[in-house]
Amino acid sequence: MKDGIKTVIICDHKVLLILRDDKPECSYPLHWQIVGGGIEEGESPEEALTREVKEETSYEISNFLFLEKVKGSKGEEVYRYLVKVEESEKDKFKIGSEEGLEVGFFGLGELDNLKLTPGTKRFIEEREKEFREWMK
Repeated sequence: MKDGIKTVIICDHKVLLILRDDKPECSYPLHWQIVGGGIEEGESPEEALTREVKEETSYEISNFLFLEKVKGSKGEEVYRYLVKVEESEKDKFKIGSEEGLEVGFFGLGELDNLKLTPGTKRFIEEREKEFREWMK
C-alpha cells in the first residue's frame, strides 16, 4: 500500500475536480474526485504533488500549502495540500494524458449534483467550513 497525496485546487471561487475513467480496473468509474495519487518510491510528498497535478491536469503548480497528514482508508498516510491559482490560469487546466476523462471547476453548491468518490465527498463534508473560506 502506497502513501498518497490529495490536493484541493481552488480558482475563481471554485474547486477543480477530475472525472475518473470508465475502465474495469478503475475504482469508482465516472465519479468526480479531487487531484491525487500515490507517492512513488524515493519521491517526497511534495514531488508527488507536483507530478500528480501535472499528470492529471496538465498544469504545473508553483505554490501550494500543506494542510495535514491523515490516515487513508487502507491505513496509508495521505498528505493533503491546498493550491490556489489566479483566474487567468484557469484555462490552462486540461485533462492529463494518463488518466481521467474531464476536468472541471465547480462551486460548493454544484457538488451535490455530482457523483463524487467517497473520499472526496468525505473530505469536503469534513472540511466544508474551510472550503468556504478557501473559495472566497
